[in-house]
Amino acid sequence: MPGLLDMKHLFLIIITAPQICWSQADTIYYQNDSIKSIGIMDSNGRKGKWSYYYPSGVRSATLNYKNDLLEGEQFYFHENGKPAAQEMWVEGLQEDSSFYFYSNGELEKKGLFKEGLYEKQWEFGYENGQ
Repeated sequence: MPGLLDMKHLFLIIITAPQICWSQADTIYYQNDSIKSIGIMDSNGRKGKWSYYYPSGVRSATLNYKNDLLEGEQFYFHENGKPAAQEMWVEGLQEDSSFYFYSNGELEKKGLFKEGLYEKQWEFGYENGQ
């Protein structure tokens, strides 16, 4: 039935077209006109990779979204550019391994999350690395 198959394709185009058309790049600024964040917005909110910055212009985070919820690996940075944290998120809840670092790069703590809650025993480090 070629007519039915064509109607299915047309239906998919009509359903998905508004989401494609409503996606737009969005840049948010601090009062001093420096960039605060850059990412893609659609009718469901933030999606995909967003970059965040300190007022100084140094990157503070690279976050991933799906339907305005954190999703996947997230990376945070100290103002000196060194990693501050690496987290995993699923549907807006922290999940699996997370790592946090002092501004000198030494491991502060690491552990697991399950459905947004601390899971099992966490390890902690000292700023001097000992």
